[in-house]
Amino acid sequence: GYIEGDIENCENSGEVSIISPDDVSASSTRPAIGGVCGYIGYNAKSCTNKGAVTAKGVYAAGTEGNAGALGCHQPLFGGVFGGAGIAYQAAADEGEIVDCHNKGNATFVVEQKKDGGTQSRLGGVVGYSSVPLTGCTNTGALTFKPGHAKSMMGGIVGYACKDVTSCINEGRLDYNGRADELVPADAKASGQIYLAGIVGYTAEVVITIKNCENKAPLSYTGQNA
Repeated sequence: GYIEGDIENCENSGEVSIISPDDVSASSTRPAIGGVCGYIGYNAKSCTNKGAVTAKGVYAAGTEGNAGALGCHQPLFGGVFGGAGIAYQAAADEGEIVDCHNKGNATFVVEQKKDGGTQSRLGGVVGYSSVPLTGCTNTGALTFKPGHAKSMMGGIVGYACKDVTSCINEGRLDYNGRADELVPADAKASGQIYLAGIVGYTAEVVITIKNCENKAPLSYTGQNA
């Protein structure tokens, strides 16, 4: 769900799974999917996900003007949180994510309509964040098979707008840019790909990534289309 507030000392051990319709006309718009919470608006402290997180099907973006309570209008996927922060990109924001950990394996097989411009964002801890992260870890294996125009994947955060400090990734990252298991037939492979052990992509601002370490292998399969 969505929390427009703070969350602390929460743990999930159960499996989280969402299957969106394969029919593009019935696709889910700008989902935020995470093991503990889909989207956290402000502060998150000492939260852990131990369950498997899975999303499959067709997902679409909203419009920039339709971001609503979420700071981002794109599909977001994360081991602990799908997204965090109420501001978009470089805007001032409140809150932080501290001492949060993902220990569950996460698998996301997602696509868009061929002529769409959807961007998918996946992180071991959080898919998208406009708040800083400190002392977070991921030990779960991440598997990402996107069929979106642009895809960002990071062992800790997929798309970061604020500093990331003292975070460690120990979970293997497997990225399949072809998304060859997906339907419908007009789905396309990811065009722009950003893949990294800690932060997949940063916004149009300067952020600091400090005292972070990636200890796991990264794997890329397929070609852009």
